[in-house]
Amino acid sequence: MKKMISVLLSLMMLLSLSSVGFAADDVRVDAVAIGNNEAFFYVPTGSSLLSVRTCSTPILVVMSSEKYTADSVAAAAEKTGLKQIAFEEGAIVVFLNAQGDTWTDADLDGFSGIFTKFSDSSSENYVEGKTENGVYAGSLQRIYVFAEGEAADFAAQHFNRQVSCFIDYGFYQLNNDVTPACTVLIHPSVDMPAEKAYDYDIPMVAVSPAQEAQAKEALANLVPETGCCGVVNGEFDAETILPLYHSQVSAVRRQSGMIVSIPDLEALGLRENVTTRSLTTGDMTCYEYTSNQFDSAAEGSVPVVFMFHGGGNHAQYFAWASGWMEIAAENNLYLVSVDKHVDRTSADVVELLGLLEAEYPQIDKSRIYATGFSMGAVKCWNLAIKYPELFAGVLPCDAGYAAEGDQASSDLNGITIEPELEMKQVIIPLFYVAGGRSFTHEDVALDDQGNMNNVGVILQRIFAMNQVDDNYFYDAEKNVNWGIVPVSVETVQEPVFHADMEISSFASKDGAVYMKLCFDVTKGHENYPQDGVEGWNFIRHFSRAEDGTLIME
Repeated sequence: MKKMISVLLSLMMLLSLSSVGFAADDVRVDAVAIGNNEAFFYVPTGSSLLSVRTCSTPILVVMSSEKYTADSVAAAAEKTGLKQIAFEEGAIVVFLNAQGDTWTDADLDGFSGIFTKFSDSSSENYVEGKTENGVYAGSLQRIYVFAEGEAADFAAQHFNRQVSCFIDYGFYQLNNDVTPACTVLIHPSVDMPAEKAYDYDIPMVAVSPAQEAQAKEALANLVPETGCCGVVNGEFDAETILPLYHSQVSAVRRQSGMIVSIPDLEALGLRENVTTRSLTTGDMTCYEYTSNQFDSAAEGSVPVVFMFHGGGNHAQYFAWASGWMEIAAENNLYLVSVDKHVDRTSADVVELLGLLEAEYPQIDKSRIYATGFSMGAVKCWNLAIKYPELFAGVLPCDAGYAAEGDQASSDLNGITIEPELEMKQVIIPLFYVAGGRSFTHEDVALDDQGNMNNVGVILQRIFAMNQVDDNYFYDAEKNVNWGIVPVSVETVQEPVFHADMEISSFASKDGAVYMKLCFDVTKGHENYPQDGVEGWNFIRHFSRAEDGTLIME
């Protein structure tokens, strides 16, 4: 049984305050010390999205000449429209005070320290907006700053360069880039910096600057690639901030230093539905994306792509970051991004597929695909070896194999195929992407005892299933990344992050290519939109007949 539980708000949609439906007691203000700075965390406890989307959730930071108090932030949030934005996004608004009477260089530590209080992990247990350790949900990729008056002058001076923050995650430590994805400068009184001290774009918007002509010229220098800048007239009020936020500020995020766009559903002609379906093993929530013409589509005409996010990640974020929303718009696909799938098995996904096929006659049952990142790639591997006859192709990115059920383990090293799992004699089209700068080895390698890593173990099974090599074992002399000689290699330029994707093709006994393995030497453990583009260009040529026979265009 399908239960529609919510429909997420489009980021481009303006809602009236009355339509959000919250009361004064639907918020909480937490006083938080950030080093020598005082901050007040405005928590929209009445928002249905609070702590839900985690890595899709923005962090909103307010800086002003005035000193905020626990009593004054509520009125300030309502006056500026940030209350409405907080409820729409399920986002925390951080009101940061300067250490002294004026903003000085020392306050940069207070700003960067804010982000030690946030996590984008969906694996955390958030209660009314925060964990028992005082950590709030929010993404460092979506830091949006609203700075007024003297604080705007401070922001213009310090945010034209990279801002970083050291965060101790326990099992590893990282110096994080916390440069804002967009900064709104309200009534800056000094000249904007004429040059930036950062290799990447730094979007800023100046609201009624003292020197308008100079501000326009200076801001243009900050964002030569994306052009996310501008000068507008207005005040620090809802009338100015709400349309600015929805049209410009919230349209971008920062990934690996780069400013990238958040998909605009309306412009793409897509709809987003958040659904929960009851399976025999419990409920499963999905973020589903269809074209506006899906309801009237011909029977059996719409391919399905299952999407599986990384561990601690979120279904909506993977849809944003993977490039598949743009691919879906161009190819009339039905995207099913499964949330919190890590605790579910591939058998659950197959049951979900059956429910969807029964519910939507529009689905093309011959063209069912799956893609995933990290732990989502693990789900793809399991689907590929256990249910290959149901899928026309899989596109795992950045992860090796892990067993399910009784064989599952939190240790992803040294896991072998379940001994009782019989190999199916079914060809499964595969496009796999590995990053060369990942914290884990994403191509094939041997350990000190000469055993293949998880990627090698799963590829050994896939090479045999696809009739490439029945006795595959990694040999660095044949190929340093894959240990087997490809029939061809091509290099594709990744256009956003400027990386080279080396794509190797492997032929089966019949001479056809059902497998492509991609290695990106500069890519870390992250998802690039081009991964999906190149993968789709390959697996789209495959479909399955009713009896499971693979068809290749």
